[in-house]
Amino acid sequence: MQREQQLAVVEEADRRLAAYADQVRAAHANGTATLEDAEFADLFATEAATRADDCHWLLQEQPEDWQWIFDCSVAWARAEMGARLVADLEADGWMTPERYAGLDEEARSILIHYAAPWPPLWLFRPAPGALQRVINLFAGPGGWCEGIRAVLGVDLDMVGVDVSEDACATARAAGYRRIVASVTDLEPEHPALRWVVGLILSPPCQAFSPAGRRKGHEQAAIGLIRDVLLHVGAHAGFAMILDPKDDSWHRVPRSDYTWEEVREPLAALKDDRAGLMAEVAIWPLAMLAAGGRIEWVAMEQSSALPEEIETALRDQFEQADWRHVEFTTLEASQYGTATRRRRRFLMAVRAGSPIIPTTPAEPIPVTSYAAALDWPAGEEVNTRGERPIDPATGRPKGGNCFSADKPGWCLTSKSRTWKRQSDGLRLNPSDAGRLVGFRADYPWQGSRSSAIEQAADVVSPVISAIVIGRLLGRYWEQPVREHLHRLYGTPLPERQSSAPAALGDSAAAGPGWQAEIPAHQPNTLSRSA
Repeated sequence: MQREQQLAVVEEADRRLAAYADQVRAAHANGTATLEDAEFADLFATEAATRADDCHWLLQEQPEDWQWIFDCSVAWARAEMGARLVADLEADGWMTPERYAGLDEEARSILIHYAAPWPPLWLFRPAPGALQRVINLFAGPGGWCEGIRAVLGVDLDMVGVDVSEDACATARAAGYRRIVASVTDLEPEHPALRWVVGLILSPPCQAFSPAGRRKGHEQAAIGLIRDVLLHVGAHAGFAMILDPKDDSWHRVPRSDYTWEEVREPLAALKDDRAGLMAEVAIWPLAMLAAGGRIEWVAMEQSSALPEEIETALRDQFEQADWRHVEFTTLEASQYGTATRRRRRFLMAVRAGSPIIPTTPAEPIPVTSYAAALDWPAGEEVNTRGERPIDPATGRPKGGNCFSADKPGWCLTSKSRTWKRQSDGLRLNPSDAGRLVGFRADYPWQGSRSSAIEQAADVVSPVISAIVIGRLLGRYWEQPVREHLHRLYGTPLPERQSSAPAALGDSAAAGPGWQAEIPAHQPNTLSRSA
């Protein structure tokens, strides 16, 4: 944007806030506004006028480092105009998509800039019957999304964030919304997130997984991540201290650190991906600290996640009075997928406790690697090329083959080199997707290597349906069996379950376990799980 255009934004904010202050003063004069309201409006009007004057001077004199100050004033002006416009529009009733489409171009432009990078409608209280708003961080190509929509059959107003352009392109091609960004570059206290009720996170697992270099398992790394996690609640205003005078617990006021400063110690990690585990606590607690309505959190991570990090996460949620915090390990092949995928999951709920179990009423049939790809029996998969024979066992050193007549090994980025031992046939993206539970026509984007890596890193849609089904109070077993039947031809039980699809009326009505969430956090430390 040209500097003159930026200046025009600041001047428009000055005009709008001055007019607003005049309105509030008039309302105070006729008794419909308080003196405090009038003084507050005058304060913002004065700030806007000062910033406009400063920008005029900066544009003329251009002192050292002036552009940064100029940009901050423009950002402030946009935020204040957006906040004022949101308040005015909400005073006139619910903001529906139809009403938003009817706004003039200038109003939409202000809202778009204020909400960016999130949807402008997220600035407003959801209208009755609206879908739950959910953020999906480290969202990848759509494993969580596909499990929720295509398997579980639930519609959510969900936006995903991922740093990979290929993964985001895949998700968009499948009909899911994505923002290409680093999670740490976004603001968890953004005003557009006040009405988000669900948060899903899949931080990179390479620092903890046996398939990676396990830098996250070094004691120095564990200690550093744990220390940062233990400070998250304090920075969000949920830390508790014991008053020795009356032996009661009290909350400590929020610190004046920014979230960037909270994260700074993590820069010392040898593998910076390990530090992204801090986001599992930062985002939900920061959203609550900003007055948000977050109700549930789901996280996926390596099954080898250190216990010390789990304990630190649990402590932060419980300190903030989350009523249910559980960690569980789920292995995808035990739920019918054609490859193994053992992962650790966090499921946290602010009020109430989930009642839908993660175990099926009866075992789900096993699907072999060969059956998923329509191969004949007796095939083997070569994962590491031709390797020397170990004379002691008569088999290749390093174990480079597995039988395709049972669930395959967990896919990794190196699975692009896997081949059928009999003829050298390699995986294509559709094959890789089906092996982890995606439909055959899922629209993988990017190169073959990129697409297979996306499938290797993703949360299986089958497991997504189970975890989110538990959190939303949706019975997942029948939808999962039907999905596996469509995908692999897995036989269905002779008698279908008569359980209802959900405990609530719809996803818009909220999770089946939902209890009333108090307007203010209690002043006692809850240790319930």
